[in-house]
Amino acid sequence: MVGKVPFKDEAQRQRLIGEVHYLRAWFYHTLVRYWGGVPLVKKPFDLGNRDEMFIARGSFEECVNFIVEDCDKAATILPPKHEQPGRATKYAAMALKSRILTFAASDLFNRPGIPADSSYVGYVNSSAALQGQRYQKAKDAARALIDLNVFSIYKPTSNAVENYTRVFLDKDNSEIIFARYFNRQFQGTSHDLYNGPNGYHNWGGNVPLENFVSGYQMADGSAFSWANPTHAANPYANRDPRFYATILYNGAKWKKRPSDAIALDPVGEIQTGRFEKKNAQGPLSFNPDSIRVAAPSKTGMELTPDIISASSWT
Repeated sequence: MVGKVPFKDEAQRQRLIGEVHYLRAWFYHTLVRYWGGVPLVKKPFDLGNRDEMFIARGSFEECVNFIVEDCDKAATILPPKHEQPGRATKYAAMALKSRILTFAASDLFNRPGIPADSSYVGYVNSSAALQGQRYQKAKDAARALIDLNVFSIYKPTSNAVENYTRVFLDKDNSEIIFARYFNRQFQGTSHDLYNGPNGYHNWGGNVPLENFVSGYQMADGSAFSWANPTHAANPYANRDPRFYATILYNGAKWKKRPSDAIALDPVGEIQTGRFEKKNAQGPLSFNPDSIRVAAPSKTGMELTPDIISASSWT
């Protein structure tokens, strides 16, 4: 259809075709991550033919191959860089290809014994050799982008925690391949104004679950476990540096409280420990085990069973 539309600039037509291939690959990659194989719509529907809209669910393998094809097409058409930020590029298409191939090669989709009638949940009759070939394809796709030497690990300081934090805060840094840009101002207020823990005039947003937090390894690369007495006694010590850049845990320093709360907490320390609240019947105690991942504040705000993440806050 786009071939029939008049364009003054043929380069613009080609760029839009490339962007469509990229966006289709992106949306299908999202669908496949959530649902496995999905119906593949490869042409416009004839609205007068109702039966044409009933498309059988594609297999997981078919969907992955389709996404890779779209990424390859996009990469051959799109420019390496746009004057307008936020548009898909050749590099974005190459990175998306690497991502879906790495995802598809994982153990989750290469389990033995997946029957043919369940092909939408993984590769049928997979084997260690076939999985190895899929990992090699993922490796080759990543290497193709790495070898261009356009992007690099962002290390503005010598501190690992600070470096990881600033990947998400410093605009257009050397690790950014494809970014979504947005206007922070919305009806006169900042989008992230209320995105933070209690006690900062926030709404308690960004609350990853306990299994996300426990997934961060120890500093030596070993797994964290609540069953380990040493880990459980001090769960926030000696963790992967990315943990400290992402999670506001009990005792973590964040930023200064607002003016009406700073007298109660001049340090700016996140509190998730055991608290007592007095009422007419005497102290009301909270069991620390039941609120191990709670996020209250010293101001007596309501306890909520969440952990607060600060990875995208400013």
